[in-house]
Amino acid sequence: MGESLEGELPVLLDPVLAEDADLVGFDSQGYARRRPEKPYSDDEVAWDLCRVDETIRILALNADRLIETRSTLIEKVDRLVELYLVRRDDAVVARYARKEIDDLTRTTAEWSAAAAAAERLALLAYGRSGDEVPPQGGAGGDVAERASDGTEPAAATATAHRVDLRTLVAALPPEAFSTGGIALTGRGKRGPARATLRKDGIIECFQQPLATPTSAARMATGDEKVDGWTFWSLTVDGTTRTLSDLRDFLITQDG
Repeated sequence: MGESLEGELPVLLDPVLAEDADLVGFDSQGYARRRPEKPYSDDEVAWDLCRVDETIRILALNADRLIETRSTLIEKVDRLVELYLVRRDDAVVARYARKEIDDLTRTTAEWSAAAAAAERLALLAYGRSGDEVPPQGGAGGDVAERASDGTEPAAATATAHRVDLRTLVAALPPEAFSTGGIALTGRGKRGPARATLRKDGIIECFQQPLATPTSAARMATGDEKVDGWTFWSLTVDGTTRTLSDLRDFLITQDG
């Protein structure tokens, strides 16, 4: 009671704020994720948190049913985009495909954000940009998730962007990811916890893609106060370190 809230970080995104809604994207599997080209706020960097991850975790936005629905929608949009691009010479077919895409990506349509992201991903997969075929539904490619198409921006340095794992991953030997990822282990109140660090800087925990160690540790343990950087450990070249130790080591090496 009576404590100041000025130092608090609002963890949940506000869907009414365009800048918050614009942080969310979707990958080709139907998972909600943070758009990798969007910078983290100073507060997120200071708190080592990703607000998108926390919102997805707390509100269960990657529940199986939601992922399945999005995945089905993404497949449908992908087929429509392919039809539109391949059959451009057939005005009737092209017009049908374009109308279907516009209906799905219209801002008033259910799941329109996922549909718009799917359109952008499909266009990129076929070597096009969203600007070449401007959508008429109004959703555009604003919520496109680019992590799965190799077009994500260069990662920031570890010292300037602590919540981003991509710099740390880039410094690890490529052979460490020969099996698809590096095993992460930790121990919380519920017992041992496991996750996988992927080469794209994403942590998979309970099959959920998470952008920060702390969000992954919170999901694994249910502990809202856990520090993911000190919680998770990994073994590379026979040496086991926490993510925090490895990060500090890399910073020292860069210096």
